[in-house]
Amino acid sequence: IAIDTIAASGGGIEAERTASGRINLLDLLPAEKKDIPAPKNPPSTATAGWHYRVGHITVRGLSAGFRDRTIDPAADFALQGVAADIGGLSENTAKPLPVRLSFRSRDGGTFSAEGTVVPADPSANLRIKLDGLAIAPAQPYLGHWTTLNLVDGTLSTEGDAAYDAAGGRYTGSLALRNPRIVEGDGR
Repeated sequence: IAIDTIAASGGGIEAERTASGRINLLDLLPAEKKDIPAPKNPPSTATAGWHYRVGHITVRGLSAGFRDRTIDPAADFALQGVAADIGGLSENTAKPLPVRLSFRSRDGGTFSAEGTVVPADPSANLRIKLDGLAIAPAQPYLGHWTTLNLVDGTLSTEGDAAYDAAGGRYTGSLALRNPRIVEGDGR
């Protein structure tokens, strides 16, 4: 089977982690599918006789939201303009796939990553850029453990991320700009 391009545009998803720690998206799966064990002897692609190739998968204009109710007040994050590209998908999972991902945060900041992923290993080598991510939305986590109030500031980083059997590594810059943290309810 050969497909030149698969494309999706628009749409969104909202996920929530309930106070008990359950993620609501799992409710969409039938009960018997939630804990699917891996096959004991998966058929090899060579013996199955089927081969497939998708030249390019592209996604544009998606949005995603996540609310974490395990803390009070709940943490709320939203991504907009999510775009992703994957090239050369096939049954040869040992072949490096070129990937690209980008989005912007509703609260401020942009993210992009570009590089390769090898599903069979699994491994990845990506060039990462996070620019001006607003850190105030993380306040519910800080407030849960301290009396500090994270009012303002941004986080930026640019570098190379890698993951393989040896673990994850990141080499790059990191900048915390204009942090404003006050004690208690002070603004």
